[in-house]
Amino acid sequence: MTARMRTLLTAILASILTAILAFSFLARSEFYNPFDENSHYDYVVRIASDASLPPRDATISQQALQDWACSGVLGFDQLSCGAATQDPAKAPWAGANTALRYFPTYYVLTALPTRIIHDVGSASWLDAARIATTGWLIVLSISLVLLTRRLGMGVLTSLATAVFVCSMPMVVVQGTSMNNDIAGAAVAVLAVWSWLALRTHSGRTRLFVSGGLALSAMTIKENALVAVLAIALLEWSDRYQEAQDSPHWSQWRALRMPAALVTAIGAGYVLLLYVLDPVVRGPASTAAEELVAAAVAGVEPQDWGLATAKAYNYLPYGLQSAGFIPVFSGAWAQLIPVFASMVVVGTLMFRVMRTTWPWISDTSAIVAQSSLAYLASFPVLFFVLMKAQGLPLVFQPRYFLPGLILGATMLFLGLSRRWSIAALAGSAAVYVFMLLQVYSATTPTG
Repeated sequence: MTARMRTLLTAILASILTAILAFSFLARSEFYNPFDENSHYDYVVRIASDASLPPRDATISQQALQDWACSGVLGFDQLSCGAATQDPAKAPWAGANTALRYFPTYYVLTALPTRIIHDVGSASWLDAARIATTGWLIVLSISLVLLTRRLGMGVLTSLATAVFVCSMPMVVVQGTSMNNDIAGAAVAVLAVWSWLALRTHSGRTRLFVSGGLALSAMTIKENALVAVLAIALLEWSDRYQEAQDSPHWSQWRALRMPAALVTAIGAGYVLLLYVLDPVVRGPASTAAEELVAAAVAGVEPQDWGLATAKAYNYLPYGLQSAGFIPVFSGAWAQLIPVFASMVVVGTLMFRVMRTTWPWISDTSAIVAQSSLAYLASFPVLFFVLMKAQGLPLVFQPRYFLPGLILGATMLFLGLSRRWSIAALAGSAAVYVFMLLQVYSATTPTG
């Protein structure tokens, strides 16, 4: 069997296992985050049903309000269940949609399968949208197999990595409810994989494809910045090696293409989000921003030092779901992802401390350096962005997800066959445990 066929079969198996866990959670869990999910769902269903982009200052649609009016969920209990028309002012944030500030990449790509599932499967819009967004979790499992195989893993450790990551409670919860976190992480991993897959191609082709995917990932979720960093360092490494063989050797010449890549992605990001999107969809509503800012400022520390300390305190909990989610509220379901986060960070530290500078390191070392650099710097970079936009300081554990997920590709790299079997057995045990949690800790929803 060829290496390509082994990779394909491994990716298929990983996607099937991920789908079983994800759709089991989707079918049986009674938890969804209405304050965020409603806005993301509204954005998707508008595109899916009307085939048009909603203006950035729109209030939540009647379709989304009707779907939540009878839920009894806190925040929507003022809506009138069964009423022909719902009053948006009685919804959270006075009916303003807090997701419409995002660029429509994730929402358009999720709306397409949502429409197909709704029409062909006769599913409700909400069920169709949740099934469609769960597809991003399956894409993540496939992308992890592709990347780890490119990094030199065998099929056992590659499968173990994908299963382990996609069994983490935070990944499952974010991957099955309406939001853009897992989609951004999946495309970020694909961006790094595409650079490796096109390494022998021309520099323009390699950077156009991988840079385009990295930019797309950032328009989905800005914390996909880790992909830009990884691709730039990988390109720098190769250019540095080439420059050493040149009679006019200069390490600064090796910086030109990576610098051009980062500049192009940065310019593209600003152009798309802050110029093109406002021109096409109009200015964003300030009502939601002001309400959310006031609520956040009242409960989150706004002192820079305290806010930053709180953000870094979240690092061990980046793979852990909230304790109030019934499926994963048990002691071990809370403890395992904490250990997993700690092991990922520890592995990255160990690998980075044993390497040289990025431009003369091997591929896996550069991926490790990129992941660790992201985990160490993103809270500060994020707060700088928040300050620049005049928004209050707030950070969530899930913002670490892209760095932890990319960093997890280092967990089982270089293991012997015997240890590879142990790694797969360990990942399988975590997977089975989380699957049993889904079936033992909840009852099917109505």
